[in-house]
Amino acid sequence: MATGQYRTSSFAKVRADPRFRRTFNTLPTTFGMVELDSLIIYQIHVTRNFVDARAARIGTAPEPEALFNMCLPLGEPEAPVQINKVGSRRYVFRSQSTDLRFHEPALLRSEQMTGYESFGAIAGVVGLVVGFSSNFLNVVQVGKRMLLHNGYHRACAMRALGITHAPCIIQTASRADELQVTVNDRVAGDPEFYFESARPPLLRDYFDPRIYKLLPIRTRRRQIEVNFEIKDYLVTE
Repeated sequence: MATGQYRTSSFAKVRADPRFRRTFNTLPTTFGMVELDSLIIYQIHVTRNFVDARAARIGTAPEPEALFNMCLPLGEPEAPVQINKVGSRRYVFRSQSTDLRFHEPALLRSEQMTGYESFGAIAGVVGLVVGFSSNFLNVVQVGKRMLLHNGYHRACAMRALGITHAPCIIQTASRADELQVTVNDRVAGDPEFYFESARPPLLRDYFDPRIYKLLPIRTRRRQIEVNFEIKDYLVTE
């Protein structure tokens, strides 16, 4: 699959999206096609049913546009989220996607609120944002080596279907301190192993019957619990 099959406008749409701008604002970043078998990995396992489900959705002969949208999605996440109020100031978010996470607190203006009917004038709104990551297939490059940072199940699904290259976001690091703010803690703690050793773990190792093993696991869901506290008092100026 050649790089030329993807128009510059497709990458431009990703670059213009706020999820891209806020996530990839630390290191020099480019777009390109990466060879899946040459990607270094740090995750010691992937979930087989997630890989199989991804492969079924991709199909055996995906159109370039469909593959691009799967690797660099701009739509809404497909995993449903269950939200329960379990106390006067306590909420629980649950999803089968382990990508669910707390984002940040946000101060909102009244005009940013839609569908909410207040019993008085609104001074401001503090939002505690829970959601998903940008979920773009991306790698971190140091020298000639590329580490798969996000998109393990999609990468394995494509490789299982015989797809050799995929469109990807490439971040380039040149110093140790740049890695510290970008990569997983396991990689940040031993960057020499991944970027300088003679034979780091590679994506194709997941498919080597001599070294992989299938293990049964119980279904898990990600749960995010949000609590907040209110203090109301008078101060003398």
